[in-house]
Amino acid sequence: MSIRIASVQDAQTLADIHVPSKKKTYVGIVDADYLNAKTIEEYTEKWTRWMRDNPITVAISYEGDRPAGFICWGPLQTPPPGTSNIRPQYPAEIYSIHVHPDFWRSGHGTKLMRYAAGEIQKDQKNALCLWVLKGNKNADAFYRKLGGQKLGKKKMFSGPTECLEFCYGWRDLSVLLNAA
Repeated sequence: MSIRIASVQDAQTLADIHVPSKKKTYVGIVDADYLNAKTIEEYTEKWTRWMRDNPITVAISYEGDRPAGFICWGPLQTPPPGTSNIRPQYPAEIYSIHVHPDFWRSGHGTKLMRYAAGEIQKDQKNALCLWVLKGNKNADAFYRKLGGQKLGKKKMFSGPTECLEFCYGWRDLSVLLNAA
């Protein structure tokens, strides 16, 4: 297993991971027609735009020469409820993490989370948060196993479906860096 930082030229690789992961992860959580309409082409364009226009960092994990997963992070964009936007307790946010279904439960998610936490720590930031859709039981268990604490919730839309998202946070990145 290896991890490297992605560039805009990796947009299709990211889409090749993102679309099948999203389609399998969110079955029964978001509208099926909305989910099934997602395409590699659409997400290649989105990743090209996201990476070009936003202050994000993306890392890709590989199993041999096959792309297996990715993680995307940057400055806090969606603060947990009850926290200050002026002096955020969570200065960094994981915007997205997906592992291709062929590689679920193979350690890529944990390695990607640790990698991002290490890079965030190098940037002199000591905490991070992320948001996860209610009903995503695998992610919920995964973040709890890695020491994440539930910080709050908010409503949002995923296509036509109104969803509830939970925020997980790590106030001390060493918890995440040392998680099993």
